[in-house]
Amino acid sequence: MKWLRSEEMEYISLIVNEDAAHDCVQKLGDLGVLEFTDLNPELTPFQRRYVNYVKRCDEMERKLRYFEVELAKFNIAPKPAGSIDQFLAGSADIRYGSQDTAARALDTLERLLEDKEQELLQLNSMHEKLTREYNERKELQEIISRAGEFFEIESTLPEVQSRRASRTSSRTGGYSFVEASASGPVGEESSALRFRNVTGVVPADERLKFERMIFRTTRGNCFTRFSPIEEPLADPASGQPVTKHAFVIFFQSAFIETKLRKICDAFHARLYSLPSMDDRSAIAHLIQSNSGELNQSSHILRRNRESCVLLC
Repeated sequence: MKWLRSEEMEYISLIVNEDAAHDCVQKLGDLGVLEFTDLNPELTPFQRRYVNYVKRCDEMERKLRYFEVELAKFNIAPKPAGSIDQFLAGSADIRYGSQDTAARALDTLERLLEDKEQELLQLNSMHEKLTREYNERKELQEIISRAGEFFEIESTLPEVQSRRASRTSSRTGGYSFVEASASGPVGEESSALRFRNVTGVVPADERLKFERMIFRTTRGNCFTRFSPIEEPLADPASGQPVTKHAFVIFFQSAFIETKLRKICDAFHARLYSLPSMDDRSAIAHLIQSNSGELNQSSHILRRNRESCVLLC
């Protein structure tokens, strides 16, 4: 029948010295037979003497919630809390000595959580930075692997074909202006017809809006080509996989280039500069250096993640 009724209770008053209050309350709490009655129910928590302790406990609870989120991020199951008796029996583990009072035990726990949180925050900050660097090198590798395909397209553009046709007819016709200096009118015309390009990576969900904005801003005076990156890259902030597309944009005007760079900034597209495809040695050096940096970034990123898992 005790499931349906409470134990018989009686009111008692305790007058305890303030210095011994923490230890007395802890001992009474270990007994589990005492329930405290609020003698000042009209006061808000911020009007009470112990408001600073409440704030400190709230802050420690926030840190514990942060640890819980990090455990879920790394797929680590937290250890079972156990019963209240087991918790009280193990509460002495947070003390540095048997002479610590309950108040100092709170300081010890607060300091322990603060140290762990700062260490984990530092590791997460480094993890975000390393992930961003790894993504940049991975994106550059994907662009280099598609560079040959991208720049073969330039030879199929109508302006390039017409320019080549005019050069061929000039050679067969024997006109003397073909042999003119590059600084003359022919050189200026050749420079004007030379295509520039911008290469980079844009999130897949922004591709259509990105392409539409380029077309409207440049009035169709650009040729854009996209190629999906098969392997999703982790977002540095959230850790969620993000699908991206590599792109190249061909154009002829420096004014258009300024507009394109502003559009890329607005759509969070990361741009990369590549050497000329005719410079084989520069391309080979870029591939070799980027491959080495990519392997190094992958190794450091893996070690950082292992450190986070061990800390959690």
